[in-house]
Amino acid sequence: MKTKTRNLLLNLATAFAIAATATVVLAPAAALAAAMTATTNANVRLSPGGPVIGTLQRGTTVEVLACGGGWCELDEGGFVSSSLLRSGSGVGVGISIGTGGVGISIGTPRPPIIIDDDDDFNIGEVCFFERTRYRGDSFCMEEGESMRRLGSGWNNEISSMRNPDGLRVTLCLERNYNDCRTYTSSARSLGDFDDDVSSIRVR
Repeated sequence: MKTKTRNLLLNLATAFAIAATATVVLAPAAALAAAMTATTNANVRLSPGGPVIGTLQRGTTVEVLACGGGWCELDEGGFVSSSLLRSGSGVGVGISIGTGGVGISIGTPRPPIIIDDDDDFNIGEVCFFERTRYRGDSFCMEEGESMRRLGSGWNNEISSMRNPDGLRVTLCLERNYNDCRTYTSSARSLGDFDDDVSSIRVR
C-alpha cells in the first residue's frame, strides 16, 4: 500500500473515531439543541409585553415554540423577550479531512427555525379552548364580534386562546365588559384569567 493512501486511511479512521467519541460524550447536550437559555434573570409574561406571571433564572434552559416580534413563546406557557435568550445549549462537532490532515471544530449549533403553524385557523378569527395549550372543546369568533354574556357552557370555562392574526381581543372577568385585559397574540394559558372569563370582544 502506498504511503499516501495509507495516511489517508489513517486520517479517516481517526476522524471517525473522534466523531464517535464526541457523539457519545455530547449526546445529552445535543438533545437540547432546540432549546434556548436565559442570559439573565428574565420575566415571563402572559402575553408579549403583558403582565408578569413568573421569572426565568439566569442559565435556565427552556423549550421554545416560536419567536417573532422581539418575543419568544415558551412551550410551558408565557412569553420572554428574545433579547434575554440565547439559542441552544448543546455543542456541535464538525470534522474536515484534507491533505493537511484532520481538522476538528467544536461550537454552538445553529438554532433551528421554529414555525408556529396556524394553517388550521381562518383569517381574522380567534379560537378559545376549554383547556390550556389549545386543547379540549373550542369555539371561534371573527373580527368585529363580541359576547357581552358568555353562555352557561363557556362562562368561566376558557383556559387558552389562539390568535394567529394578532387581533385585539379583550377578555373580561365580568359580564358587560368589566374588569378586562386585552391580548394581541395567542395565549397557551390565560394565567389568572384561566376559567374566569365572562365576556369577550374581538376587534
